[in-house]
Amino acid sequence: MKVIIKDKEITLKSSFRAMVAYEQITDHIFSPSTVTDILVYFYCCVITSKDYDGTMTFDEFMDYLDENPSILQEFSEWMTETSKQNEVFNKEAKKKTTARKK
Repeated sequence: MKVIIKDKEITLKSSFRAMVAYEQITDHIFSPSTVTDILVYFYCCVITSKDYDGTMTFDEFMDYLDENPSILQEFSEWMTETSKQNEVFNKEAKKKTTARKK
């Protein structure tokens, strides 16, 4: 997913780096169940992007979302789709592991 923040295009990825940043910020494991969790994870995806230049605070990010409320819906849909894709990979890996054990 790509977003434009402060006139800069940022490519977002669901990555271990983003999950680690989330856990460091929140001090709990990644489990998006509240709006706050989703907002913090969105911010973590932004700040861990290779395109991020390190100049946006969380407060500025929240201002951006207030000015662009539809982007949160897009991010939520992207996050759901990404999770579904990861489930497919996890199921395939589990099948291969189970097959090797037999």
